[in-house]
Amino acid sequence: MKKPLSKVKKRVLMICGCVTAVAIVAAAVIVAYRMGANREIEPIVQVIERGSVQRAGTVGGRGVLLTPENMDAMRVGEEISPRATHFTTSMNTHWIFPNGSTQASSNATVGNSTFNYYTVYFDVFLIETGELLYASPFMPVGARVEGFALEVELPPGSHNAIAIFHLVDDDFEEISDVSINIAIHVE
Repeated sequence: MKKPLSKVKKRVLMICGCVTAVAIVAAAVIVAYRMGANREIEPIVQVIERGSVQRAGTVGGRGVLLTPENMDAMRVGEEISPRATHFTTSMNTHWIFPNGSTQASSNATVGNSTFNYYTVYFDVFLIETGELLYASPFMPVGARVEGFALEVELPPGSHNAIAIFHLVDDDFEEISDVSINIAIHVE
């Protein structure tokens, strides 16, 4: 029969076990750090490609994530300033059109804020059908469109629509898009 361990021996064994566990954890951290220290952190960049008319600027409704496997194909190399990565508009989201709706609105206004970096244009689609209601001209930074008419006559009542803003570069190539829901009321 074995003798029970004394309290002192139990403490010594417990301290040795704790010191061993701490040493193993420290060694694992050092190894993990050294393995990762020689690798560069790969940037995650979202690249938007041109897509369909209804969701231009995306592929299948989503952006394309840059990975090491597709980096050569995408060829994204320049840094984008923080100012160029946002979009601000000055607009109202409840538009009222007179009877017939192809007459100019008394309150529809959309502006490309002076805080923006890119020229934009926007398309307005009826959510129920996807029908194009209005296609704006190109709007440079600081420009605004007011009192415009819809290109399609809607029946009197309220209609849900979506305005898709397309941001374009200096060559008028689309680089991104932003969608905003709007309510249209035809008297």
